[in-house]
Amino acid sequence: MGRRNISNAIHNISSFSDNPFSKEDGFAIPVNVKTIHKKLPSGEFFSYDIELESTPHVKLYFNSKLKSDLIKLSANANKLFLLITLRLKNGEDVIYVPKDKYMDILKIKSLKTYYSVVTELEQLKFFKRIYQKGQKDKSTVDFYWINPLIAFRGSRKNKYSDNIKL
Repeated sequence: MGRRNISNAIHNISSFSDNPFSKEDGFAIPVNVKTIHKKLPSGEFFSYDIELESTPHVKLYFNSKLKSDLIKLSANANKLFLLITLRLKNGEDVIYVPKDKYMDILKIKSLKTYYSVVTELEQLKFFKRIYQKGQKDKSTVDFYWINPLIAFRGSRKNKYSDNIKL
């Protein structure tokens, strides 16, 4: 397919048929209904329902720099980032990363290799190690700050309300 045809296809995306995954048996998006109660300035109350997806999910926020950084990541750094992202808990920006478990999952045998992967992610500001006050042995660090400008599970607006910018 030539460049012009690809460009035309992208602009005519609505001409594609339905996504085949949506036709597979068992395809369903579970939701919960949440009732919102509001009080009007007149003092009257009203309520409305909203549907929220109930499947746990993580938001990945990207810009051109992040896209570039993700592409540059080594295979192990990419895997570690994905594993950490999938373990994020709702509204939390600190994660416990037991290095022995992750080394086993990633099939990394050497601590030096593991820490080079961690350093790679730290240098790109995906996360940052948390050192305890007075900690001498840096190899015992298993807690990390997650960069919420890159990935977060939950509402960044709620967690960082002082940082909202219009």
